[in-house]
Amino acid sequence: MRNMRFTSPTIFIYSSLIFLSAAYPSPFFGSIALQHLILLLTVLHASTLFLLRKNVPFFALLSLLTVALLAVLALIAISLYTFPPRFYDEFLKISLIILGSTALAYIFENSTLLKILSRSALFFALYLLIFIITSDNPYTYGGRLEIQGYGSPNTMSLICAIYIVSILCNIWFNSPSRLEITAHILIVAFLLWVMLNAESRGGFFSLFAAGFCFLLIALLRGKPIALIVLFALVLSFLGLISAAHFIDVAPSISRYSTITDHYDSGRLYIWKILIEQLSSRPTSYIFGYAPGSIEVYGFGKFFYSAHSLFISILYYFGTIGLFLLTAFMLVTSFRILICKHPKGSAIAFSFWGLFFFSALVDNTVLASQALIYSAMVLTLFSSLLWEAKNDAKVINATNASSPSGTSI
Repeated sequence: MRNMRFTSPTIFIYSSLIFLSAAYPSPFFGSIALQHLILLLTVLHASTLFLLRKNVPFFALLSLLTVALLAVLALIAISLYTFPPRFYDEFLKISLIILGSTALAYIFENSTLLKILSRSALFFALYLLIFIITSDNPYTYGGRLEIQGYGSPNTMSLICAIYIVSILCNIWFNSPSRLEITAHILIVAFLLWVMLNAESRGGFFSLFAAGFCFLLIALLRGKPIALIVLFALVLSFLGLISAAHFIDVAPSISRYSTITDHYDSGRLYIWKILIEQLSSRPTSYIFGYAPGSIEVYGFGKFFYSAHSLFISILYYFGTIGLFLLTAFMLVTSFRILICKHPKGSAIAFSFWGLFFFSALVDNTVLASQALIYSAMVLTLFSSLLWEAKNDAKVINATNASSPSGTSI
């Protein structure tokens, strides 16, 4: 991984593009197109560096081989069945996330990514605030808060969760000024309010999973206070859900205690139908039906998302694709747990928990509106795999971020 300063021209360009994508709609591009462009430029930039140095890192080759294998599985599925109508869109997003996160890991230090995310949160929060104030009725998604440009409330909540974890990790690691800390805390409070009104269980619980993983690592690193905080967090969570289940409270809270909802997201129904479709053709269990093939009818409408990344990968690429995703999550979790860098492992595991839980119960990590954020989250916890020789480089504070001029 390269050690580049936050003030370098490359980082300034990338951060500016990410800031623009957060402040949707940007002046020249929509947020979705801009996010695709950022990841594409990142991949091209890293590829150019590989060619100039005549040295392709092992993890880059591994990412290329993974995309190539997924392409082969998709071609086999297409030859066996039909060509999915949304194939190009889905396969492009999957490829961009894999290759983009690898390129980000090569170009940026994790501390820099945390700074970029925490600073772009201001643009994101400002856009949300302006939209809510100026909109006649922002609660258009079955009574849930929906912000134009950020897809469904589930996708928006995932982005909010990523920003909240990034802000808190950046405060803890990079030690910004008091003014920045105050501004960031206000942003976190506002984003929590947005998540509550978006009524997304996946986003809310993913944030909880991130906090749980963070405290678990702190506990394993010999921090006894973490045990008290961890139990308090769990008991508060269980108390909230129990109260919401037995007491007539606001829908934005009581909804977290139920499996189904009034606008019928139908997760369990969709998973049942997709598994039945895989079972009807044994070869599909091996190769899948190819990206973009999900189409389930229920509750009077069509669903084109599995509401689970794991189910999506199984349906798209069969058991081979599911094995790759599961192995990746297991290997990264093991690498995090054995990492000797306390702050690096705690931050990485919090993002791992956020990504894992979100992937388990939703497919928002593949949403076009969250593409750049998903790639950055992958980078923030998977970079541990590429730093086996020096755990301290997992989160490497530059000299500029340390008052003493040394790395933390």
